[in-house]
Amino acid sequence: MPVQYVNRPNADFRGYCGTLNQGTVKVGDSVTVLPSGLDSTIERIVTADGDLENAHAGMAITLTLASEIDISRGDLLVHSKKSSAITKQTKFQSHVVWMDQEPLSMNQTYELIMGHKRVNAKVSNIHHRIDVNTLGKSLAKSLNLNEIGYLDIELDSLMPIEEFSNNKKLGSFILIDKISNATVAAGIINSEKTERIESNKSTLDFKAINDKLEDATTQEIVEWALSIKGKSIVTTNFGPQEAVLLHMVSQLAPDTEVLWIDSGYNKVETYKFADNLTNKLDLNITVYTPLITAARRDAIMDGIPLIDEHSHGEFSDQFKLEPFKRAMNEINPDVWLTAVRREQTLVRQEMDIVSLGPNEVIKVSPLLDWTINDMKTYLNKYGLPDETFYFDPTKVESGRECGLHTISN
Repeated sequence: MPVQYVNRPNADFRGYCGTLNQGTVKVGDSVTVLPSGLDSTIERIVTADGDLENAHAGMAITLTLASEIDISRGDLLVHSKKSSAITKQTKFQSHVVWMDQEPLSMNQTYELIMGHKRVNAKVSNIHHRIDVNTLGKSLAKSLNLNEIGYLDIELDSLMPIEEFSNNKKLGSFILIDKISNATVAAGIINSEKTERIESNKSTLDFKAINDKLEDATTQEIVEWALSIKGKSIVTTNFGPQEAVLLHMVSQLAPDTEVLWIDSGYNKVETYKFADNLTNKLDLNITVYTPLITAARRDAIMDGIPLIDEHSHGEFSDQFKLEPFKRAMNEINPDVWLTAVRREQTLVRQEMDIVSLGPNEVIKVSPLLDWTINDMKTYLNKYGLPDETFYFDPTKVESGRECGLHTISN
């Protein structure tokens, strides 16, 4: 249900009004607010004719929740366990019909309206223009009046979306010129299966890919990964020898997004190293943190549990796995570069250079067969700093996995 209006006539009532777009809802259901990800349960279903126990699609209702959380007009209330097709994204692909006399400008910021949500948006790439008579595709640098194209659209904030074939209201939008206030385009969100090598990732021949890259240099593997159409990210913990892969990627594609899961339990030396390396390589860094702060954990949850305590698994999930999964869902990358090496753990000894990771991301490990001496030689060659004081409380011991590289697709 897209929230159309937040109704608060007095301090004792806060209701979220809207028309139920899909499915059903009943009192007691667990719901999640998108894009924030906050959870609650339905306390009341209020209508003009009184409270209901349940409601179905098409009904105009007001929902109240058991907990007071931040919800605004344009947010989306979804069933916590039955809405996996809805994703939070800042970039998507769409077929768009251009409706303005002025051609599409790649450098202009438009206002995108989807349902009751408004965000700033830019067209970052035009894959092709479509001939409406033959349905043929041709390269294009812009779109003119009544032309149709397949585009990449980037948003300045997260927005819950779904493909048009699954949900017409969450899968369609319009673009508004912010100066003239004219509607310049209308679009539907979808993915063309033929557009990208990774659009059918589950059927890619990973054995053939790994065989092909078996004799490739590390730089050639990185170049291959970055050549795949779509969004690429590289992850880091700013630990020992992490500068190696970050330097390789920054030399080839300096705008590549660098994802850091900061547990809040890093040592002072690690934070200084992260700041130093970010500035030195001009990294495009994105930081995700746990929903629970280290200070709160220390104060009321007895801090970091010992490795053999049952609660250590919960701790690892809270401070490493949950923020990583959240990041992968929200960033929605197509390619994930990681600096894991075989000599580090038994699990990594069995890894392939290229594999299918969580969320069907193409996971690439260019340094898999490097040794510690190879890493140090590279650092010395390029005068890169290192971090030797690093400690990961979710791993504790060297040779032990924290779970991040064992998450299944």
